[in-house]
Formats: sequence, structure tokens, C-alpha cells
Amino acid sequence: MVGAPGSGLATLGLLAVTATWGSTFFLIKDLLDRIPVADLLAVRFTIAALAVWLIAPKAVAQLSAIARHRALLLGLVYGAGQLLQTAGLGHTSASVSDS
Repeated sequence: MVGAPGSGLATLGLLAVTATWGSTFFLIKDLLDRIPVADLLAVRFTIAALAVWLIAPKAVAQLSAIARHRALLLGLVYGAGQLLQTAGLGHTSASVSDS
């Protein structure tokens, strides 16, 4: 691969993340038969928030009030998108949503 040093590793990393993310559609589709969309997303977002807080507590504490406000707004927009996407997945087959 031609490019900056380490770009090949970055590309492989992106491919791995994409493959992992795409494979979760089948798992989420199965979970939606057992628990409501909002509950599933609440658990996912809680785990993510705890992970960020545990991994980088100083970085979170150093955020300014404006940065926290913007992060909250962006989180709400992202959460709404996730809610709509996951609810839509509940009404279609996982194989259709993957393509």
C-alpha cells in the first residue's frame, strides 16, 4: 500500500472495524426479538460511557462547559439516529440491511 508510514495498518484497522460493525446487525436483529430498542440502546450507551470514563477520566474532566454542552447535543443527535436505525432493523431482515 502506498501512502504515509503506517497507513496500511490504519487501513487494516478500518477494515476490521467495518467487518465487526457489519456483523453486529445479525446479533442486534436477534436481540430485538427479546428486548425493546430503547433498552438495548440504553445498555450500549451506558457501557460506552463507562468505558470512556474508565479509560480517560482526566480527559473527560478537562472538557470545558461548552465542549460538554456540544458533546451532549451531538450525543442526542447520534442517539436519535441510532434509535431510528435500530428500530428500522427490527422491521427488516438483517441480510437486507447489510447490503
